[in-house]
Amino acid sequence: MKRIMGIVVVMGALAAPTAAHAQDRVARSCEGQAVAQGLQGDERKKFVEDCVKGPRKQAKGNATDKTRERDAARKAAVEKRNAAVAERKRVTAEAQKKRAATGGTRPAAPAANDGGAQQPVQKSTNGG
Repeated sequence: MKRIMGIVVVMGALAAPTAAHAQDRVARSCEGQAVAQGLQGDERKKFVEDCVKGPRKQAKGNATDKTRERDAARKAAVEKRNAAVAERKRVTAEAQKKRAATGGTRPAAPAANDGGAQQPVQKSTNGG
């Protein structure tokens, strides 16, 4: 257990610098854009802050849209599955009602003298 905890801690420590490096790259890029535009003082500071926040806000908005789409697809799949289960239950209940109405047996075969039905052929027993 301690070994697993140690591995998790090391993995977390390795992952954190990656995020920090990404933020540093974005900040450096924004600083470069501010220099290219010749901004100074408060204008430069505001530009860099907005520039650094901008991509994160957009990425977060896109992730939220994707999450909503995924959730909607999951909800539709669950509703479809629930409808299928409800239909199976309905069909099973109807079949049980029919069996109960016939005394718990399958429907009886038609009577031999029902008028339009064919009569079974009887074999002769006299050997010839």
